[in-house]
Amino acid sequence: MISVKQLSMLTVVLIFSTVILYLPSISLKHSGNGGFLSPWVSMIVGMIVILMMVTLFRAYHQPTFLTLLKNLLGQPLGIIVSFLYIFYFFNTGLYVLRESIGIIRATLLPKTPILMICFTISFAYAFGIYNGIQAVARFTQLIIGFVPIIVIILFLGVLGKFHVSAFLPLLDEGFMGVIRGAYIPASWFGEVILLWLLFPYLRDNKQLITHLLISILVVAFLVSIIMIAIIGLLGVTEASRTELASYEVMRYVEFGDFLQHIDALFLFPWILLMVIKGLLFFFVTVDLFGEVFAIKNKAWTILPLVILSSVTSHWLFLDDFSISQYLEIVWPMFALFFELILPILFFILFLLRRSQRRPSIRSS
Repeated sequence: MISVKQLSMLTVVLIFSTVILYLPSISLKHSGNGGFLSPWVSMIVGMIVILMMVTLFRAYHQPTFLTLLKNLLGQPLGIIVSFLYIFYFFNTGLYVLRESIGIIRATLLPKTPILMICFTISFAYAFGIYNGIQAVARFTQLIIGFVPIIVIILFLGVLGKFHVSAFLPLLDEGFMGVIRGAYIPASWFGEVILLWLLFPYLRDNKQLITHLLISILVVAFLVSIIMIAIIGLLGVTEASRTELASYEVMRYVEFGDFLQHIDALFLFPWILLMVIKGLLFFFVTVDLFGEVFAIKNKAWTILPLVILSSVTSHWLFLDDFSISQYLEIVWPMFALFFELILPILFFILFLLRRSQRRPSIRSS
């Protein structure tokens, strides 16, 4: 079992690890120098999803995800929707795995075969899944402190090279540009849908909404700080052309002559955060798959998952360009369907059933 605080830490890792990677370049193409406001718009999706998830979880007396779907939709349709979510979680885990490989190859191991890195990370996933969510949560507690440290070092390190003129005129693309820049990142904030499958592992759910909403706010704040640093150093045009803008900015960070080239220190926790995120998606994939098929010992599904994920991620995303195209064109609509549209439909169905129940209670 895990605590609410541990779940909130997992929430920060879940969103922050991807947003810090791709949000700057993707968002700034549409938002202009108002891109630092886009995370605050994107986070609204995450907050809506959290409020609906927790309400349904408590209303149905803390069921598992599959049980909840069966109660809402009936047995046949509930199982069908569960299969759809298995596909969503597995597919998301694949692209997170491929992102991790892309970072490692681009920065540390450019000549290492992709499959070698892929199998290494996949076996790290398998080890984490086998040890359970408690072990993952404890490990997250050990490295979560790197998140604010990364942001503070990045921001302080660029102050001497910061160009205020990059923000003038303010909101050069208007507020609609900010909203357009928030569209794709909204799908990353919506990934909190994954937490729905972790709720049954909580010791208690007191102040659950409060902790999760604070986690969302923390991520939005930290990412805004990073966006300000990136815009002030690189400018909107250059940052939007740089795929890993956060890493590029970190290469400029130096404190006198005694502390330079600290980008390697930045990479280590960054990669760990990405590994934890991918692990979480494959963990819930195994968990939901095992529940649907009533598999008592879910450990048997871990090794096939590792092999399948390694081969499939390499086959689906042949290069970094295909990942970028997927994130900008396919991913947002695909993800938001599972993260926002379906949960809204579940919640509407819940409200309709509750409203029908009340008159019958009064008449009796």
